[in-house]
Amino acid sequence: MRADTAFIISLVSFVLVIALSGASTVVGTASVHAPAVIISNNSGTITTIALTVTSGTGNVSVIGPSSVASSTLDSAKTAVQYATGSLGMNESAYNFTYDIEDINTSVSGPSAGAAMTLLAVSALSHRQINNGITLTGTISPNGTIGQIGGVYDKISAASLNGVRYAFVPYAANGTGETELYYLVQQEFGIPLVRVQNMTQLESYAFNASFNPYTHETNYSIYSNYHIAEIPNANISCSNSCNTKGFSSITNQTIALTNSEILALSSDSSFRALAGNMEAMLNQSRQISGKGYMYLGDDVAFLTYIDAYYFSHHTISRSESLSVMQNVSNYCSEVTPPAITAGNYEYVLGGELRQAWGQYTINITLAGYNSTLNSDELLAEMGLSGEASGWCAASRYMYNAVLAGGNTVIGFNSTILKPVAEQYLSAAANYSSSMYYITASAAYSKGNYALATMDAAYAIGLDSVPTPNASAAQIAASAASLLASSNYGVWATQFSNEAEFYIHETSIANNSSAAYGYAYSAYTTAMLAHEISSATSAVNSSIAPASSLPPQTATQAPSGLVLAVAALAILALVISFITLFMVLRLSRKVRRNGAGRDGRASARSRGAHAQRRSARNR
Repeated sequence: MRADTAFIISLVSFVLVIALSGASTVVGTASVHAPAVIISNNSGTITTIALTVTSGTGNVSVIGPSSVASSTLDSAKTAVQYATGSLGMNESAYNFTYDIEDINTSVSGPSAGAAMTLLAVSALSHRQINNGITLTGTISPNGTIGQIGGVYDKISAASLNGVRYAFVPYAANGTGETELYYLVQQEFGIPLVRVQNMTQLESYAFNASFNPYTHETNYSIYSNYHIAEIPNANISCSNSCNTKGFSSITNQTIALTNSEILALSSDSSFRALAGNMEAMLNQSRQISGKGYMYLGDDVAFLTYIDAYYFSHHTISRSESLSVMQNVSNYCSEVTPPAITAGNYEYVLGGELRQAWGQYTINITLAGYNSTLNSDELLAEMGLSGEASGWCAASRYMYNAVLAGGNTVIGFNSTILKPVAEQYLSAAANYSSSMYYITASAAYSKGNYALATMDAAYAIGLDSVPTPNASAAQIAASAASLLASSNYGVWATQFSNEAEFYIHETSIANNSSAAYGYAYSAYTTAMLAHEISSATSAVNSSIAPASSLPPQTATQAPSGLVLAVAALAILALVISFITLFMVLRLSRKVRRNGAGRDGRASARSRGAHAQRRSARNR
C-alpha cells in the first residue's frame, strides 16, 4: 500500500466524518500503514488506519471492518488517553474516529495500539508521520509499547507494499525476539527499529531526517572470551575416571556445528552471521584446547542451535512437520550400549541427553497444528534443532571409545532405588522442570541411576537463587563449592567450567560482565556439586551384571514419589500449553533447560556466558 493510497483513504474518512458529525469542528487527521495477520490462513496483510479528531465529548470509535473486537476498541481508548495526557489536552473535548481499511473483515487484538497512539499524537499536535513506515505493538497507559506476534508474516506483507522500514516493540539484546527481528529484517530487506515507548517512537516517526539503517536490529552470538589469559584446566577427578572420551565428543560436536554454519553461509543475507558463528566455533576449539572440554563442547552445541534456527527459516509448513518427525525418529533410534565400569558415566550422560531430546521434540510436535503462524513455526524449528543436537550428543557419548573396564555392570536397585526417591523428593519443588519430568519417567521405568542423575540436574540448575552479593563474593562462593565437586567425569568437567568463569570474572573490564561471569561460575559450581554427589551415590551401587537379579521392566513409584510423579504429568501438560503460549507471543525459545532464551547482539560477555552455562547440561 503506497502513501498516496493512504492519503486518499484519510481524505475519504475526513469527508465521511464531516458528514456524520454535523457542526463538529475538525481538529486534525492522520493515517498510517498497519500490518496484521489474517487468522484464517496465517498470512500477513497491510491495512491503513486513518484517524479524524473533531470537537466533541470524548467519544472513541473504530469504524470500517464488519466487526471490531473489544480488545481493539480498548486499545483505541488507551491510545487516546495517553495522547491527550501527554499533550496536556482534555480528552473529553474531542471525538476520535479510527477508520480501519478492512470493510468485510473482523478485526481483533491489541497489536495496533502503538499505531493508534501515534495517530492520535499526530492529529492533535499536527506533526507529520514519516512516509513509508509501518509499525506494530500494543500500548499501555504509560506509553510503553508491548510485544506482539506474527512479526514474520506482518513484515513479509510490508515488503510487498512499498514499506521502507518498520517500528517493532523493543526486545532486549540477548532475547529470542531480537533474534527473530534480525532474521525477518535480513530476509525481507526492511530495517526493523525497536522502540520501547511512545517518547522514543515519536522522536523517530516525526523526524523527517531519521535514518532507519543506523537504528536497525543487529545480532551477534560472538562473545570475546579471554582465552589467552586463562590458565589450562587443572581440576581432576577425585576418583578414578576416564576423561579421554570428551575429546572425541567435542570434536564431533564441532564438526556437526561447522556443517550447519556452512549451510547457513550459502544464504547471502546471513553470510556475515555465519562468519560470526564460525568465530564463535573457533573459540570453542581454543577453549577445548586448554582442557575445558565440556565448556568447549557446550559453546559449539549452542552455536549449532543458532545456526540450525537460521538455516531452516525458509522451509514450508509441510516441510517443518517433516523435519520434526525426522528428529523424533532420530531420537528414538538411538540405542545405548551395554554399560561397563569404563563407560557408565558416558552412557548415563547419553541417556540424559536422549531423554531431553525426546522431551523437547515431543512438546514441539504436541504444539504443532495448522493454525501456527510463521513466528511459531520458526520457534518449533529452533526447538527441533535443540532436540536434534541433544540426540546427536547422546550418540557421540554412546560411541565414545574407552579403554579398560569392559565388564558389563548393573546397578543394585536395592541400594539405588531409595537414593533415587530421595533425589526426586528433593527436586519436587521443580516439578515443572524438564529435568524433573524426565527423571520421574526414568524412575517409573526402573532406571534409578538415570532418575538420580536427572533429578540432580533439576536440583543443581533449577534451585539456584540470584545471589545478593558482589561479583567477587559470588565467585568466591563458587570457588568454595569446587573443593568437593569433582567426583566423576561430569562433575569434574563442570568444576573446570566454573573455574573458567571465575577467571573471566577477575579479567572482566566492567561490572556487568563480571557479575554475569560470576553468576555463571556459581550456577555451574552448584551443578557440579550436585552431580558429584549423585555420581558417588550411583557408583556405590555398581555390581557385575551377572550378580544382580533381573531388572523389572517397569516399576511404578510408590507413596510420595507416586503423587509427585502424577503432579509431574500434570506439569508436563501445563508446560506444553505454557511453552507454546509464550512462543506465540515472543518466540523465544531458549537457554534455560529446554527453553530458548537469550540471544542477540550487543550482549555483554557475562550475559553470554550465563546463557551458555545454563544449557545442554
